[in-house]
Formats: sequence, structure tokens, C-alpha cells
Amino acid sequence: MSREAFSYDPQDNRAATPRRSTQRRPAPRAETRDSRDGAPEIAGRSRATEGREQQSGTGERNDASRAYYVRDRAYLLRNSEIHSLTEIGRFRVIAAPDLAKHEYRGDSERMEKDIRHLRKQGLLTDKTVEISQKKSLRVVTLTKAGHRLLKKAHRVPDDQVIYHGFRKPREVGHDADLYRLYQKEASNIERTGGRPVRVILDYEL
Repeated sequence: MSREAFSYDPQDNRAATPRRSTQRRPAPRAETRDSRDGAPEIAGRSRATEGREQQSGTGERNDASRAYYVRDRAYLLRNSEIHSLTEIGRFRVIAAPDLAKHEYRGDSERMEKDIRHLRKQGLLTDKTVEISQKKSLRVVTLTKAGHRLLKKAHRVPDDQVIYHGFRKPREVGHDADLYRLYQKEASNIERTGGRPVRVILDYEL
């Protein structure tokens, strides 16, 4: 471990080159499980549900920090930060307003604080893209370092794919829409007694 225990890497924005696809991508699928079957809780339970539970019961004062080690470096992250990294990794791209709404219960100031800290450590990157001539959208995604940290921390089950980096600029808006659509469908699943346990994006299909 280096002498500067909590130093951080320069941001690594390089992303693996994806296979080109010309098909219109479908909405993400969510594998579900009926919570009434008495099955034990599993590591991949609904991150949306966890986020609501976590944010509703605790404030920033109770958002404890923990050290996560990757090779010879350590990252000191709050619960809200590691949870946001996990959610972003599952969807590759999330619009900043949607992240604030669903993961921070509308607390944009707290979200911005987490984003600044994660960006400073090279775990996350954000940018503003033009969706149309009159509309732009700020989105966030993991860096390679953020992807490595999530894998090392075992925050997601082995069968859940984690993504990082932006793909094609013209697809960013569509990618960000998937998270918003997922939140709506996850709420419908939970109201019927089930829960989403894994997100399957069109990249896997």
C-alpha cells in the first residue's frame, strides 16, 4: 500500500470499444422474485429499494465512510457514494437529475457533493451532451477505476454486469432513459409483491 493511503488516480476515461449495433435497443429487463415465497434475501436485491430504505432512514450525518482497497490504493467512500457507483454501473449512464431524484430523494446538493468526491478520486466522470438543438443533458458514468472498485468490493452479484464509460454520443440520451424507465417498472413489480434482482440491458442480448 502506498505511503499516501488515500491518494487517487488521475481519471481514466478510456472505455472498451463496444461492438457496433444497428438495431434499436429494447428497454432493460428486470429479473424478478416474489417476496412472498419466503426465500432468503440475496445480494442482488433491488438497488432501487435499498436506495429508498437507506436514504429515508439516515441523513448525511449518519452516512458512514469506509475504506475500499484496490491493489495498492485505498478509497474512503460514504455509503451513499458506493451505492451511487453501484447504480450507475448497472445502467452505464444515468442522467444527473434522475440520480438526484431516485438515489438522493431530491437532495441535489448532497448528490453534487458525492459526485465531486467521486470524480476527484477518478471513480466517476460526468459530461453534458446535446440531446437536440434545444435540449442538453448532464449524465454520469463510471471510469475504469470505478468499475474495478465495484468488482473488488463485491457490491453486486456475479451475474450482474457492470458497465463503465460512454459509448456513442448519439446514444447517451437513450441510455439515460433506461434508468428512468426501470424506476417506473421496478415500482410496479414491488407493488405486486415481487422485487427486481438483476438488470439486463440490451448489451447482453
